[in-house]
Amino acid sequence: MRYEDAVREGRQIAGKIHGYQWRLGEIADQLETIYGSKTLERYAEDIEMSYETVKVCRSVFRAWPHHNKRPRNWSVAKVLVKYPDKHYLIEKEPDITVKQAVLAVESWKERRSVGRYRDMVVHKLVKDLCQRFNSILIRNSKEYNLIKELARYNETDFEYMFKVITSMSDLKARLDDAIKVLNNPHHD
Repeated sequence: MRYEDAVREGRQIAGKIHGYQWRLGEIADQLETIYGSKTLERYAEDIEMSYETVKVCRSVFRAWPHHNKRPRNWSVAKVLVKYPDKHYLIEKEPDITVKQAVLAVESWKERRSVGRYRDMVVHKLVKDLCQRFNSILIRNSKEYNLIKELARYNETDFEYMFKVITSMSDLKARLDDAIKVLNNPHHD
């Protein structure tokens, strides 16, 4: 088979697969669920698909609920799920490739994490501490479930929460210093 013919046919097949993934995500999103019943896991098992695949399809569908604002390529949509400016990016670059989407997400993650932690040693230490904290939480404990829900709904992570808390502590310290200076105008 000639390469050009293989690409043409492969694109047609991929287009059909992508369409099925959108539909599967939509169905998974619309499932009637009962808290604690593991409906999505049961659904995945009943349709003989992996739970992770069904969960990813649902996540991608939820990130792109409007048909006319979705990327043309499912893989691009999947890469951009947590990217905050995904709709703007797709509007600006409707034919973005997976590689370009990955680069955009990596750049965003780097910008997000650099701010206060320019020293990568400190950054790695914070990341390691957060991972260790996460690992000591007992699965299904009240604390574990609270943090899991917070992370799911706010698309955040322990590293980010730690940075926010640290930044707020630093702000308080700076304000305390400013108040001391204001109260003692003759201070050098």
